[in-house]
Amino acid sequence: MIASTHVRNAPYALSVLTLALTLGIAHHRAPAATADLSDLNSAGVTDLALSPIGGGGGPRDTFAPGTEEVVASFRYEETERTRIAVVVKSRGGIVCFRSEDRYSGAGVAQITLSGSAMAPALIGAIDGAAREARRNADRAADPARQAGTHEYLLSVQAGLLRVGFAAETLVGSNLPDETRTRLDDLDRLREEATRLIERAVGLPAVELDQKKSLAGQAADRLGSVVLIAGELITVIAQIDNLAIPTTGSGEQDGYVVQLEVEGDVAASIDLWVAGNDAIYLPFGELGR
Repeated sequence: MIASTHVRNAPYALSVLTLALTLGIAHHRAPAATADLSDLNSAGVTDLALSPIGGGGGPRDTFAPGTEEVVASFRYEETERTRIAVVVKSRGGIVCFRSEDRYSGAGVAQITLSGSAMAPALIGAIDGAAREARRNADRAADPARQAGTHEYLLSVQAGLLRVGFAAETLVGSNLPDETRTRLDDLDRLREEATRLIERAVGLPAVELDQKKSLAGQAADRLGSVVLIAGELITVIAQIDNLAIPTTGSGEQDGYVVQLEVEGDVAASIDLWVAGNDAIYLPFGELGR
């Protein structure tokens, strides 16, 4: 079962951190719930901020579990069909929300981030990463391929990690019990595939046939992951009023909200959806 509280065991946390840094998907906490962008882009896009619907209480970076919508706002001026996007990334750099438009003149834009938009994006990310991982597992298992097996296995590992990141985030939403059960089934198969690939990666190169056998078994599990993900894409698209998935309260647990101007990241701020029951263990305390 996917854990909904963000308590990490040491081997998993360290392996995730290592691969995340390798893939360039780790992120760092922004200093505040607002960001002044005036010196970062010539279009004059400033004052990125997060607030509740209606703006009560002013800008903030932390919202209560169960929150369905958050408003991201920014001010723009001296723009002429300038392409500006608000992008939200969850743990592992998974894009779970994107809103893009072209702006001209001056004004204040307000973009609503919602759980009902993020959940379909997350299950879509699971589906895409699982499909790519299965293709690479099939390539690794192909008896006709005598070179590149290890590299394909590492690519499968990266894909499985993305599936895990997205699934761990998605389970933090208020999904119906039957949907959550299917998501747990998916994650169990992901874990089985992960163990098979870890065994294959750990074998010496001379045991190529065994590496390929394990890759084939992992490909079978990933095929089932893809089937479940396909089911959940249809189911989740029909669910209304989903909450933004909860996060932990640690520096790597929150969402990153990025403001892009003509494709370049102009600024970012962090977003947490967490209560007092969120648990965060610094890496130095893990395993004690």
